[in-house]
Amino acid sequence: METSEPMTMEVLYEGEGFRNWFMISAVRYGENKLVATAEDITERKKAEEEVQKNLTVLKQAEDIAAIGSWEYHVSTGRFNWSDGMYRLFDLPVGSLVQPDVYLHHAIEEDRSIAKRIFKNLQKLHQSFEEQIRIKTGNGVHDLKVKATAVQDEKGTVQRIVGVDMDLTEIVQAQEQLEQSRHWLEE
Repeated sequence: METSEPMTMEVLYEGEGFRNWFMISAVRYGENKLVATAEDITERKKAEEEVQKNLTVLKQAEDIAAIGSWEYHVSTGRFNWSDGMYRLFDLPVGSLVQPDVYLHHAIEEDRSIAKRIFKNLQKLHQSFEEQIRIKTGNGVHDLKVKATAVQDEKGTVQRIVGVDMDLTEIVQAQEQLEQSRHWLEE
């Protein structure tokens, strides 16, 4: 009332058997009047909590499995990464990335693979699966990149969603196994 500024706030009301969220809006009306509304936003708040829980589970799963997930929006060229992707590429979380990140990080022998990934994202907009070695500040990593094109009801590709899996430990174990077999054969 004193400032004449409209006010909106979200309030948790607990009591009388309730545990509900409300959005309270108030605005001054005339000299000495106040109009206030209260909207029950409990369902929205529950949905927000559920999304946050799912994001936490996704982050934990990415940490355990050494994976990262991403989506590329065909119409805008926006490339969204999960925290797991930033970890795989040893980049600061939230830094701007584009599909050419594969070209910048691929080892020389795998540049042709990086070019295929880049072309699939930028031009072909198709599902794909590739295995590529990238270099980061933490060394060279073997990644499996798997992507699926998501179409609208007309069959037009809207986005490509994917996951990158760090296979470095598996590849190293296979190499050691091969060395052991070779040693036993001698």
